[in-house]
Amino acid sequence: MKGSDNLRDFVAAYYPQDEQSAAKGKFSKKYPGVLTEIEVFGENQNSFNQKAADCFNELNDRLMRLEDALAAEIQARKKAEASVSSLKKELDSVRLRSTLNSNQIEKIDGALVKYSERTEDYVLRISPGARLKDCPKGCREVDIDAQINMPERFEGIKNSLGEEREKKLRDLEKVCMKAVSRELSYFNAYEEVVIDFYGREKYAEIIYKNLCKNSIYKINSGEATGNSGRYFVYCGDTASIPEKAVLKSGMIFITGHNPLEGLSEACVDDLRFLNDCGIHSYTAMNQDAYTALREAGFRCVSISSAEELASGNIIAAIEDGIENAIPNGAEKYSVISDILFRAGKSFIRSNNDIIDFIMNNKLKSEEPEIKCINSLEKTALAAIIKNYFSASDITSTDLSQESSNKYDLITGFDYISHFEYKKRKELYNKARDMLNDSGLLVFSGKDPVTGIKLRAIDGWEKYPVYEAMWTSGQLISELEENGFRIKFLIPTGTGLYDRLPSKYKNIPLFILSGVASEAGKLIRDK
Repeated sequence: MKGSDNLRDFVAAYYPQDEQSAAKGKFSKKYPGVLTEIEVFGENQNSFNQKAADCFNELNDRLMRLEDALAAEIQARKKAEASVSSLKKELDSVRLRSTLNSNQIEKIDGALVKYSERTEDYVLRISPGARLKDCPKGCREVDIDAQINMPERFEGIKNSLGEEREKKLRDLEKVCMKAVSRELSYFNAYEEVVIDFYGREKYAEIIYKNLCKNSIYKINSGEATGNSGRYFVYCGDTASIPEKAVLKSGMIFITGHNPLEGLSEACVDDLRFLNDCGIHSYTAMNQDAYTALREAGFRCVSISSAEELASGNIIAAIEDGIENAIPNGAEKYSVISDILFRAGKSFIRSNNDIIDFIMNNKLKSEEPEIKCINSLEKTALAAIIKNYFSASDITSTDLSQESSNKYDLITGFDYISHFEYKKRKELYNKARDMLNDSGLLVFSGKDPVTGIKLRAIDGWEKYPVYEAMWTSGQLISELEENGFRIKFLIPTGTGLYDRLPSKYKNIPLFILSGVASEAGKLIRDK
C-alpha cells in the first residue's frame, strides 16, 4: 500500500458466520464451546487491528508533519544563508572604507563566520543533500545587474516607444552579453577536473579514489587519460617532483623521513622558491619530514598521516588548491637567475640592496600603476591610524630600521615580502619584540595569481628583487604560526594593470595586512 488512507479497509479480519447456518450447528454439536472461543478471538483480533490501524495513521500524520517542518527548516536556512552572504559582501566593502573601527569589523566577521558554520552544520545533519541542492562548491554566481545598471536601463526602455525601444533593447542585449562573458571569463568554469598523479602508486590511488568518490568535481587522472591537468598531486619518499609538473600548481605528499635526500642545492632552491610563491603546498606524512622541510625554509607545509589520506580534510585541501590554482607563467629560481644574468642583472637579496631597490623604484618610477599603489598604501595607512588608534600621538617606525624601542605602529610595505621565509621569520620576531601590547604591524604582499601572470607577461628580468607571494589564506597561516593575530586584510589593486587578461582583472594585485602580536602564542623557530 502507498500511504495509510485505505488501511481501515483491512481492519476486519474476522466475520462471524450466520447463527442459523447448518455448518455452525454441526460444528457446535461436535465441538461445544469452541465456536464461542473463536468468535471471541476474532473480535479481539479485529479490535487489535483497529488500534494498530489508528497507530499507523497517527504515525503517518506525524511523519508528514515532520517532512513539512524539515522543508520549512531548509527554506528558512536558504533565506538565512542569503542574508549572511549579503552581509559578508557588505562587510567586504566596509573593509575598504575608513568609517568603521577594525575591532568592530573583527567582531562582526567572527559572528558571521560562527553563524554560518552553525547553520551549515545543522542543515547538513538534517539533510545531507542540501549542500548540493543549494549552491555547491565550485559553483559561481554571476551577478551582472548592478554592473550594467539594470534598473536605470529598464526604466529607459519602459519610457520609450517604437524604434527607440527596439534600439535600447538591442543595446541591452549587447551589454548583457559582454557583461556575462566577462564575468564567466573570470572563473575557470568546469565540470570535469583533470589531476596528474605521480609517485608512489598506493598513496596516489587512495587519494584518487577518495576524490572520485567524495569530491564535488568530476575527477579524471591525467596519467590515465593522457590529458594534462592544471593541478597535480605527487606522492613520494622525497620531493623529487617530475620535471613536467614542477611549474604547475599542486600538492606534494612526502612519506619519507628525509624529503630532500638526493636533491641538488639548485633543485632545493627551485622548489623552495615555488613554495614561497604559493604554487606548491607540502603535506608531510611524519614529523621528521615536516621538521626537515621547515628547517630547509619551506613555508606552505602541513603534517598529516597515512590514515588521513581518505579523510574529508584532504579533499577540501585539494579542492581549494584546484579552485585557486596559479596560472601558467611561473619559473624556477635557477631559470630566473640565468635570465637576470643574461640581462646583466642578479637577484637582489641582501637587506641594504633591497632597501635601496625599493626606495629607488618608488622615487624614480613614472609608472602610473606604481604611483597608484604608493597612494593606496599611504591612504590605507592613514585610515588605519585614524580608526585603530585612539590617541593622536602614536609612535611609529619602519621594520627596516634598527631600534631597541617599543612602537605603536611598525610598517613593512614592500619590504618583508622580499626575503625568504627563514629571514621573514626573523623579521616577525623582530616586529613582535618592537611592538607595544596593542601595537600593529602593517605591510603588504603580492597575490600569486596576478603576481605570476604579470611577470609572465612583462618578463621575469624586469623583476630582479626576490619576492614571496601569498593568497589570503596562505598569508593568514604564515602570520598566525609566527605569533600574530590578524586584525584586518585589505585586498586591493584590482584591475590596476590593463595588460592582465580580463579573467584576472577581478583578482587583487596585493593584500595589505594589519596584525597584532598574539600574547601566549609566540612561535619562535630558530
